Amino acid sequence: MVLDSNMDHSLNVKAFQVTEAATVQDSFDEFVAWCARDTECVLHGRDVRALWKGLLEKADRGELYWPGVTDRPVSAHNLLWLGVVLNEAPVWRQEAEVLLALDGGPVPDDMPGPPGNGPVNGEFAELPTAILCEDWNLSLRDYNQYAGVMRSSNAVAPDMRYNPMPMGDMPICQGHPVNNPQHRLRYTGSAPLLVGTSMHDPDTPYAWSANVARQLGSKATLLTYEGWGHGVYGMTRCTTAAMDRYLISLTVPAKGTRCPAEEPQG
Repeated sequence: MVLDSNMDHSLNVKAFQVTEAATVQDSFDEFVAWCARDTECVLHGRDVRALWKGLLEKADRGELYWPGVTDRPVSAHNLLWLGVVLNEAPVWRQEAEVLLALDGGPVPDDMPGPPGNGPVNGEFAELPTAILCEDWNLSLRDYNQYAGVMRSSNAVAPDMRYNPMPMGDMPICQGHPVNNPQHRLRYTGSAPLLVGTSMHDPDTPYAWSANVARQLGSKATLLTYEGWGHGVYGMTRCTTAAMDRYLISLTVPAKGTRCPAEEPQG
């Protein structure tokens, strides 16, 4: 079995949220660094962090609207989703063009729809968060504990504030039955497992996969992609070949195997 871009099921609610905040901030930092070095970035030469801060403040005031969507403003929480979804591949070129458009610049032909949670229609609505709630105790004692989680998340994510995906899940999970709460991994099989991850993943931090591999001990090998994005199978020839060799011919990579970063093509 290959475990690609892993959850660390041993984390309590605070560690879960703070590590998620740190990893989405890291991905934003990588985007800013790319824009500073690549003249193809439409924001090249500009203060990207200041632009982003201005957009968040505008969203906080209820004054930020998505191009073509005039009936409801974009909340700051939903705006944060851009730091997640556009860094999963990543698609930095598009991310820069979207931010420029939100700042009053030209709207690109591939402008995505508004990020985050939107209206739902019909008799039923999917709620995949309920699956997470079954496996993760995200309950909080009171507001003080919640405020502490937020403060710690804000501290490690000065631009992104927090990761909107798990932070949006947390209130839904309050009081939800948890049938498989967090615990250290218990693997009794004999097959060696391959754990793969990227250094800069906006969804599942590198530290999560590294900790999973540590918990599995001699039964796991960690394959590190030194680049960006969520899900390393198919990301580069190196990561894909290592996983294919393992799955097809049971060839386990050497301990400490790393695949070099490849500049995202967008």
